[in-house]
Amino acid sequence: MENPNLEPEMVSIRCPGCGQRFKVSPELEGKMVECGSCDHRFRVGEEVTIRSKKFYPGERKDPSLERFGRVPLQSGPAPQFEAAPMSMVQEHQAEPHVFVEPVSPQRVILGFAGVIGAAIVALIMVFGGSPGGMLDGAPMSNRLVLVGFTSLVASLLVFIANRHQRLKAVLGSLAIFGCLMPLPFVFRQGLPTDTTPVPMPLEPAGGLTSEGIISIEEDPYAELKSEIGYSKLAEALEVYGADGVSQGKTAVGVWVRDIRLFNLDQVFNFLVRSTGASAESWSYPRPPSDHLVVLRDVPPGLTSIAELCDEFGSVERVIDELNLIEVKVDNQTFLQGELDKMQDPGDPSFYELNRRELESIDLQRAQSAVKRLVEVEPKLYRSDIVKRLQELFEEGDLSMKRDVARALINWAADDDGSIAAVRIAASELQSNGEEVPDSVIQFLVKKRDEGSIDLIHALWLKEPQDWEALYGDLGAMIEPSLLSGFESYDPLAQLSAVRLLARVGTSAALPALKKAREDASAEVRVSMDRAIDVISKREP
Repeated sequence: MENPNLEPEMVSIRCPGCGQRFKVSPELEGKMVECGSCDHRFRVGEEVTIRSKKFYPGERKDPSLERFGRVPLQSGPAPQFEAAPMSMVQEHQAEPHVFVEPVSPQRVILGFAGVIGAAIVALIMVFGGSPGGMLDGAPMSNRLVLVGFTSLVASLLVFIANRHQRLKAVLGSLAIFGCLMPLPFVFRQGLPTDTTPVPMPLEPAGGLTSEGIISIEEDPYAELKSEIGYSKLAEALEVYGADGVSQGKTAVGVWVRDIRLFNLDQVFNFLVRSTGASAESWSYPRPPSDHLVVLRDVPPGLTSIAELCDEFGSVERVIDELNLIEVKVDNQTFLQGELDKMQDPGDPSFYELNRRELESIDLQRAQSAVKRLVEVEPKLYRSDIVKRLQELFEEGDLSMKRDVARALINWAADDDGSIAAVRIAASELQSNGEEVPDSVIQFLVKKRDEGSIDLIHALWLKEPQDWEALYGDLGAMIEPSLLSGFESYDPLAQLSAVRLLARVGTSAALPALKKAREDASAEVRVSMDRAIDVISKREP
């Protein structure tokens, strides 16, 4: 028997305006409704009702139909309904229309966009005032404009997403305004401050005029400090005490003017790398196209840093009182030459363009030029290129040292100082426990540098198999080093030394080999016999 308490089945309708489908109660039959998607009003009737197609038994061969009973159910007594009062019927019929609204994806997206945009601006307000942040140096008025405009736009999006739920839209907008507007007053980091000290001397600095009026001297750099936001440099100098110098270190400001934003990283990295500044150094934007670079933990004195600034612009002013250098950037120095000409050794401008690339303050461009010069014949600008390669060997990282050493094998001459420069740099790497690139040792071996024997011998002792071939390329000059501690070598190093002596040894090595042979293992003894035989035949 059917359950009389079941709710009436919902009626499927389609909006004649946009085609959106809805399910409504049968009670709305014949009443005006409004589409929540396109706002079109229409009356629920046969013309908008979606009817499922009827079929009769036997028309469809669907196994799932077998679960329905074949004997019709008996209908129970007809339910008795109480007639509604006439007043309720008239009140219900007086309603002009019923609003029907499905979940609209467009409005959901707008609501999410408003909330997410407000959240992003809130994060900017919280963290953007840190050194180098988006709001570093921004005045309070600009911050208020940012949060006010964001709150207005986000509230408008929330209203559009909930236009039929006014209370929800109002509460959401108030929440956005309440969260964003207080942030500029709570997070005040990065606000510009007036760092010009107010003098309070016991006696007037200017003295008395003839009329008895006290004259006060004004700060001649007050306008400049305001323009560049000197507070960041002043804060950095305070760390080094009253004199601005502590343990031979200080802070220096470089006012970089008229620089294109995509060139700023090259300039900043160049200054930090060349001056040895600490990682706490930072760059602060100063609209419209200037930046204040504050270098920390650099040696006192502005002359050397000013000379570095000549690499990318012209030094306008050096102000010792403020520890500040003003530089007007020449953005043309950052332009790269034609790549096809720089890659073609047969082009007349190949050497000139690559020499300019070596001078670039961008180490990546310089390293690319080094790689292009590795295999070519040193025809033009040899002395200039070798000099710059030596500088890059000292400035660059391990990858740069590896490529420069490969280029110096081809470009360096015996009397241009490259051998000593590479040897000293390789010794520093070894003493610091850093990796010494193979190409560096190849360069020293090819130049047959006797001063590098101790360096290569130490590398060979640690890893005999890796360095044996290069060590042996030095020839007979390594024999004294091999024999100096021959008996104290570990078995692997001793076996490698025997092979090296067989390759480059002289008759001076025979006594040591014969003496060590008595206590050597069977495997080492065979190698020693072979080495003694080879040396004896080579030098009877």
